Amino acid sequence: MTRQTMLWLMAVALSADLALAADGQTEHRIELRNGREATVVQQSADVFTCKLAGKTYDVRRREDRRVTFYDGETVVASGILKGDELVLMSPDDALFLDLGWREDKVKVRTKDDAPVWEFKRKDGKIKVRVGEKEYGQVKFYPDTGKTKAKDSGDREVAVCRSLGRVSDSLGTFLVEDADAQKQCCLMLVLLLLGR
Repeated sequence: MTRQTMLWLMAVALSADLALAADGQTEHRIELRNGREATVVQQSADVFTCKLAGKTYDVRRREDRRVTFYDGETVVASGILKGDELVLMSPDDALFLDLGWREDKVKVRTKDDAPVWEFKRKDGKIKVRVGEKEYGQVKFYPDTGKTKAKDSGDREVAVCRSLGRVSDSLGTFLVEDADAQKQCCLMLVLLLLGR
């Protein structure tokens, strides 16, 4: 039996959302409200991949602090990480994402004229709002080991059993009317930043 087969059998037998791929990568499965599933693989401290709805997205950080987002093999956006700010521009120099953060808050612009996304940490939760509209919150439940994103009506939108902490990254799925490509990019960048 190969190592990969043994690991697959262990993951199935344990019904876990966290599994180690054959080369030691960390994998997180995120169950989404609409029946979809996102699979996020941390290949290294500088490379994260997401598979969602038949598409593969990657975010990669190089030694020079350049962060690049890919849709398959196509470069969608890139920028230089500067302290607590990252501006990702598309190849045609249009704004893709503009992130700024501090310990208790992340702010994101997706277009020059679009409302700002805000992820605000308080009392072990992360509240997510875009402009004036509150979309819900993300919370870690230590009794079950699950991290959940719940909408403002307290309905589960995204659930992950393997993160083991509260994470801004799940909050991207609360804004369900957002562009899926930007949702995945933002989620991967937040994971890359340890958020």
